[in-house]
Amino acid sequence: MQAMTTIGSTKFVGHYANSDISEKVYQYCFTLYDSLGNVLETSGKLLHNVSLDESQAESQDIFSFKYKLTENKLYRVRYEIITNNGLTLSTVGYEISVTSLVGSDLNVLIKPELDYENARIKVFILPLATTELSLSGSFIFSRSSSKDNYSTWEVL
Repeated sequence: MQAMTTIGSTKFVGHYANSDISEKVYQYCFTLYDSLGNVLETSGKLLHNVSLDESQAESQDIFSFKYKLTENKLYRVRYEIITNNGLTLSTVGYEISVTSLVGSDLNVLIKPELDYENARIKVFILPLATTELSLSGSFIFSRSSSKDNYSTWEVL
């Protein structure tokens, strides 16, 4: 499972892979818990959208929580699936927290690498200094657009 935070929502991507291509995801559910195990928000059971699947053996589901996560609080997220054959699987409760890095400058080189075969761009964050670079957490990539004379930023 992967998380992407944008202003006002937190988007989670659930991924299921199985070598048996007859075992397809039928429904999925994302649930957000506080540190005490109380449900803060749930997607409820939703039908799987096969257009997001990367291959016949892999399934991907995306859900955006509207709950605003508070900085430095601990949360838990769970992704659950039900297959067309009635198999129910779920992830462990992944623990997450929000920490903002405001006012700090990163002295790094952002190096994109094109991967034409898989239609994606892999992004490397490399240190410019000779010291060891230690980064953790999530990064949001954004860009300004010529559509409005570069006055706003679009999240990529």
